[in-house]
Amino acid sequence: MKVLSLSCQHCGAPLDVPESARYVTCKFCDARLEVKHEGDVAFTEQLGDIERKTDHLIDEVARLKLQNELARIDREWDSQRESFMVTGKDGHRSLPSKTGAIFAMVVAGGFGTFFTIFAGAMSGGLMVPFGLIFIGVGLFAGFNMLHKADKYERAKKRYDHSRSDLLEQLADVE
Repeated sequence: MKVLSLSCQHCGAPLDVPESARYVTCKFCDARLEVKHEGDVAFTEQLGDIERKTDHLIDEVARLKLQNELARIDREWDSQRESFMVTGKDGHRSLPSKTGAIFAMVVAGGFGTFFTIFAGAMSGGLMVPFGLIFIGVGLFAGFNMLHKADKYERAKKRYDHSRSDLLEQLADVE
């Protein structure tokens, strides 16, 4: 059996180690060592260093996974947010709001009511159905926008909650 003459990486003491040994404990400082072979060279590396490096790599992989997950949910949210956008008649895009929906319903209902009353007085009732149709269409569109605004707010809360959780986990890893 061939014996290698090595040094303890921790204290520098001489060590006589069988060539087949993978691990050894220094009899001078009790350091746990791994015997490494690279080509014709053999040396020792303290296991604590390996464990620290391994722990660091595990933390780094966990951090990268969380960062990738954060980037993924941000991309998904951008896509989902885009699906909620409302395009106005001038081409301007905006997110739906409950306030805007209620305002639109009040304006449509008010105008339709005014038109219905005015048309009833002026045309002998022939234009009243158009006013009622205008009120109905305005209320339908307003309720539709109100529903879309509610769906957007719920989706935004879910996204914010998921993002907040990931940021907390990321802070814990760092």
